[in-house]
Order: sequence, then C-alpha cells, then structure tokens
Amino acid sequence: MKKIRTFFIRTILGIMVGLFLSAGIPATPVQAAGISYQKAVRMYNNKLSYWGRSGTRLNINYDLRSRSGWKYNDCGKTISMKTVYDDDNLRYIFRDVNGDNIPEAFFYSERARVMLVWTIYRGKVQPVATMRTSYFGPQKLLYNKKDKTFIVKTYITGRSVSRNIFKIKGRKLYINLTMSDYVGQRQSNGKIKVKYWIDGKSVSKSRYRSYYKAYFRYHVAYSWGP
Repeated sequence: MKKIRTFFIRTILGIMVGLFLSAGIPATPVQAAGISYQKAVRMYNNKLSYWGRSGTRLNINYDLRSRSGWKYNDCGKTISMKTVYDDDNLRYIFRDVNGDNIPEAFFYSERARVMLVWTIYRGKVQPVATMRTSYFGPQKLLYNKKDKTFIVKTYITGRSVSRNIFKIKGRKLYINLTMSDYVGQRQSNGKIKVKYWIDGKSVSKSRYRSYYKAYFRYHVAYSWGP
C-alpha cells in the first residue's frame, strides 16, 4: 500500500511539473526580452508629460560634482518635474546602455540643472538616477559596449572636469569610478599646477594616468538631441 501511495504522489507531481514547463510559466518575474525604440520613447515621453503636468518631485540621488575634490553635493534635495518638463531647451538621448535591448532615457535640463536617467524595468518606466549637474552644458555621453558602462563627463568650473563611470543593473545605478582634475592658473615661473583626484581623493599625476588609461575607455559617443 505504501509503495502504491508513493508511486501515485510521484506521478501527480510529474504531471504538474510537465504542465508548468509546457505552459512556459517562469518561477520568478523576468525582464522583457526587448522593447522597440519607438515604444520605449513613447513610454518615456508619456511619463515625462505625466510627471511634468502633475508636478512630481524627484530626489537628487547623485551629484556629478561630488567625489571630485570640490565640496558640492546636492544629494537629498528634490527637483520638480514641472521645471524639467517646461524647459524649452530640454535635451535627450535614448540608447541601450545596459545590454537588455531596451533603450534607456537620458534627459538634460539646463533650467533645472539636472540629468535624469530612466530605464524600463518589468514593463514600467523606472527612474534610475536624478543627477545634479554644473552650469555648463552637457558633454557627449560616452558608452563602453564591452563593459556596459557609460561615462558622464562634466565641467565643474572652467578649469575643472569630472568623469563619472556608471553601470545600470536592473533599475539601480552603480558608480565604478570618478576621475577629476583641476588646471590651475599659470604661475609667475610659467608653470601650471594641475591637481588630480580619484573618487575624491588627491592622487599623483602618474597614479591618475594609470587609472585614466585603465578605465576611461569607450567605443561610441552619443550626442544630445534635438
């Protein structure tokens, strides 16, 4: 009797497993295989319009001027999406930078002084980063297709520049490295002093160059529209 019961249970379980596999039901939700460029752009624009008209506020979670030898950091502050939406000079880039065949959205608002990074995760538009920028216009977005990283180059002042290397996993942003330098004024002896930082820490020129050579790699530079 015990053997018959065991055989019966195993048979039922086998049938159930077979039904699940034939139906193609995954154990956990997964990211879609891909979304067309046109559909992704439409989804991003709809979200931008909705948040802009409703005045949604987003938290600044990264300051492109921080970790660069300067004491600028607006993380924790909020910005109104209405300010971004009403910006007549709003710039954008739609490119896949995490290799999932779904374009990410990058918006730059000079009026709000922010850069927005959005992705589509599990069928919904998700904000990845709201970045504080400088007063200078956006540089080209640099992309490394091998490492799936993108580089945001920012002029903090007329003499200082910061290069932030980011990576997106899922709906989260990770920073790999920040490289910054400051070119001082010409001294009386004709020399120009240059300061270097890696992740906000002062380093020598040789150490900086070694990091630059190892990490500042990209295959394509995307221009901002329109």
